[in-house]
Amino acid sequence: MDWIHHVPDAVWAAVLSAVIASSISLVTMTISNRNSRKQLRMQLDDNSLQRDRDRTMTLRRDVFLPGAEAIARMQAALAQLTNLDADVVQIGQHIADNLGALAKVHLAASESTVRALLRYQKNFMSAYSEIIMIRSALLITKSGIADHQKYIDRADEEIQRIVQLMKQHNIAGSTDQAAFGRLVDQSKIEQDARKNHSEKQSTLRQKLFAGQMGLGEKLAELAIESSGLIPDALISCRQELELPIDAVEYRKLYEEQQEAARAMMREVVRRTRDLVASSAQSDANAPSK
Repeated sequence: MDWIHHVPDAVWAAVLSAVIASSISLVTMTISNRNSRKQLRMQLDDNSLQRDRDRTMTLRRDVFLPGAEAIARMQAALAQLTNLDADVVQIGQHIADNLGALAKVHLAASESTVRALLRYQKNFMSAYSEIIMIRSALLITKSGIADHQKYIDRADEEIQRIVQLMKQHNIAGSTDQAAFGRLVDQSKIEQDARKNHSEKQSTLRQKLFAGQMGLGEKLAELAIESSGLIPDALISCRQELELPIDAVEYRKLYEEQQEAARAMMREVVRRTRDLVASSAQSDANAPSK
């Protein structure tokens, strides 16, 4: 080992420098690799978060947009119920489908959105039930009108049959006045029956018209009340979809639109009432035949 002591200091210095350089290089490489792995993990985490965010936004779009459409269709369904000829079973099925679309929103929505939707649904179902009850009473009145029309048609047929018998009696030159008198009496009976059913039908028609006007006014009241809850739900949905909107301005514009709809509805009801009143006055002033 004596040769170690004869190694020049310059050689030792070179060896020491090489060792230090290698150590520094190893430490640098280790730190660099560690940072690279850390950055890679961060990048992978960011990518994972972005993918999760994209999936969440896609899910929300897939349920929120159909949910907004469902609300619009449900509001339209209330108006359809005022048409007494509409198929209430079909309307009810459409409402059930739209409620199913809103149920999907509950799975992906935040608590504030769910609360807004539930407030709307509660109000809508209350309005729907009330309109159905009013509509049912009107359908009974409408059915009564149809029943009286059947009796009127039957009386008309019988009167025409009696008229034909009278013509045959006269053409045949029959002198049987008793038989002709019986035909006259039967004709009077049928005419009285027709008049009776016609008067009752007219009364029911007036009742039905008044009921339909009342139903239209009630619809306007209930629909406006339920539609007033829509902005909260839509604004909350937009926030979850990260679609910015001025909530104050939106509510203002929505209320202006609602007021315009109310004014139009009031004008339609007023004109319809005036038209019916004018027609009734004309009938009253017309000379009786």
